Formats: sequence, structure tokens, C-alpha cells
Amino acid sequence: MGNAQNACPRCGRPHSPYVAYYVAQGWNELKRGAEQPARAAFTEALRVTPPNDKQQLQSYIAYLVQQTEATRQVAPQPTPQAAAEIG
Repeated sequence: MGNAQNACPRCGRPHSPYVAYYVAQGWNELKRGAEQPARAAFTEALRVTPPNDKQQLQSYIAYLVQQTEATRQVAPQPTPQAAAEIG
């Protein structure tokens, strides 16, 4: 895709640094639970992706979303701790 310097970790195809930056930004936002900024980053990555590569990138983004959802389901939920008694 474009002026490629990086390879996609999933498919091995080259992606432009601009697309790679926004996909990484979206992934980081997803991991911290910020879905709106993640969606905006993924949308920007798709906007600049050539039409013949969009389906592959959409598949990769769906994979990232799936991984995030799986991690949230497996992660232990914090439990309230009993207050320590003073005295």
C-alpha cells in the first residue's frame, strides 16, 4: 500500500506508515477501552487505504476488535476489598 515501509503482523503485506500508525493508535485505544477514539483511528486508516486493500485491512481490524473482546471476557474483574479495621 503506497509508500510501504512496514509489514502487517497478520498478513505480512506492506502497509504505508500512515495506515500502520492509525491502526496502532486504534489498537491502543481499544486496549484501554476507548471505543470512540479507536473507531476514529480505524476509520482514518481505512480512508487512506487503496480500494484493493480495504477488505484485508477491515479483516485485520475485525481481528483486533475480536482479540480485545476476548481479553475483556477472560480478564478477572476487580472485587471490592473489605475495609481494614483500625483499632
